Amino acid sequence: MSTPTTIIEQLRSIQSAIPDFVSKAKRPQLPILDDSLDGANDNDKEPIQGIAHFKDKVQSEIDYVQKFSGRTTTNDLSTNAPNLGAVWNEILAAPPPVLCVGKSFNTGNISVRVDAVADDGRQWIRVNTMKNSRLMVEFREQDSYLTDSDSDADEEQLKARALKSPLRNSILEMATQLLAAAAENPMSGAAPTVVLRLTRLSGDTASDPRVARTIEALRAMPGLVVELGERNTDFTISSAEHSQTAQTQLLPTQDINLDLSLLVALVSDSTHAPLPASSGEAMERFRITRRPQARRVPMRTNGIPASDEDAPSAVHLNALANQVVQEMHASIIEQMAQRSSSNTRFWTTAHARDRCIRIVERIGGPSERARAEAWLLNKDIDGFWANSRYQNLASSLPLVPLCIFPDSSQNSAVFAASSAGDSASSDFYTQTLVTCDLILSRSGIAAPEIKATETAQKTGVGRLTVHTVQSLAAGATARMTTLTANRASVRAFLREMRSAGLVPAAVRADSKAAEACLWILDPRSLSEGMRADRVDATASAAMDDGRRDDYDDRS
Repeated sequence: MSTPTTIIEQLRSIQSAIPDFVSKAKRPQLPILDDSLDGANDNDKEPIQGIAHFKDKVQSEIDYVQKFSGRTTTNDLSTNAPNLGAVWNEILAAPPPVLCVGKSFNTGNISVRVDAVADDGRQWIRVNTMKNSRLMVEFREQDSYLTDSDSDADEEQLKARALKSPLRNSILEMATQLLAAAAENPMSGAAPTVVLRLTRLSGDTASDPRVARTIEALRAMPGLVVELGERNTDFTISSAEHSQTAQTQLLPTQDINLDLSLLVALVSDSTHAPLPASSGEAMERFRITRRPQARRVPMRTNGIPASDEDAPSAVHLNALANQVVQEMHASIIEQMAQRSSSNTRFWTTAHARDRCIRIVERIGGPSERARAEAWLLNKDIDGFWANSRYQNLASSLPLVPLCIFPDSSQNSAVFAASSAGDSASSDFYTQTLVTCDLILSRSGIAAPEIKATETAQKTGVGRLTVHTVQSLAAGATARMTTLTANRASVRAFLREMRSAGLVPAAVRADSKAAEACLWILDPRSLSEGMRADRVDATASAAMDDGRRDDYDDRS
């Protein structure tokens, strides 16, 4: 018989094993291609949802059991330790990767708990520690209703009637709800298989034949796998089985959706101008100097302007210089060209286009304004690539003309044959649309009502703006890769997706290549108006004009 001390030891062994499992566990790979500098250096893996909460539950149970630590028996100790231990054994033995621990799914108005979501979401695991005796209590309660309704029947008649009555109990109800929830939350186009581990239930007919009938009924349910008894813990999980294998190659779709941050980046002087010879020269390019007031508008790191009141600071100028240094090591034009072809088509929303034009008109430099006008208004390929150090890529990176999405009401018809994609990508696109709809509905702003103002309209979700969510929705509707320079917004969007109860669909671990639903590059802000060398040249020209005017006046 377990004592409080042995129970605590078992719980602590689970608690100490969790960090090792997390560090070695194979993690799902989302269909997100991250070519940003932070992405290359980011060692964070896709988290196992709920594992931290599970660890907290183990600690809470330890704290509870410790109150009984002076006792030698557990007769009056009601502990959840057996369930926690059984769940942990299932997590260890589950086919990788494990996506979630302790996840709830909805079916109708009912919330159904799943102890572990494994095998890239294709398997749900639920542990039940009910004993035969507890199930028999339910049967006796049902029998009591028969007795009340027919008091003249003898015991044998009542028993026979009970055995013939429809089988109903909490385990069958739980299994039915699990299967219904699985059907409503398909993964890769099919409902997950539900594994039901009954650790304390046996088919012993001596107790009550209805227990065995319950197990038979469970095993007859399509999509349900029934396991009886405690799992054998004499197994070892090899690190090779659960370690992160080589990642699937992610490829952009032939049609690529550009969000506002990418439009700004592709217009930016930092993207096209000749590069400095060194990082020191890049810093000198954006040193603090006197600038015309019209250009004293800072930019956020994603290239979108901040408030009018903020003057360009050393921090902001250093950020611009760092973007140029990044460009020296990894040009966004080259990165796009490497993953595109002459057949690639680039798209954007009318809202993103119009807002980019307004931003560039307001704070862009002369070359940036000319490039934006040529690209976004005139579809002038020569004008877009004018004075760019990448004029030779004009044909291999067909940014001009830029396609504009039709009305959202027409999207499904226009892009019906766009790209069927692999199942994981299709699932992620669907999840993206669901999440976008939730965010926009909470913001209280209908998509047609949004105007291309210069001020970003907030959604109430972190830094996510309405235009960002709209761009994600447009790309997901068209089943095409959305290219963004706003990594922080992608992370915020994924958090919101999980908060909505969705498990982000991962690419299959056995796939060699998969479709990228999102593609992240580093931002490039509008920078021409902030360059010290341009301001100095302007000031020098103005001084020369003044001297010439003086000379002309004297003559």
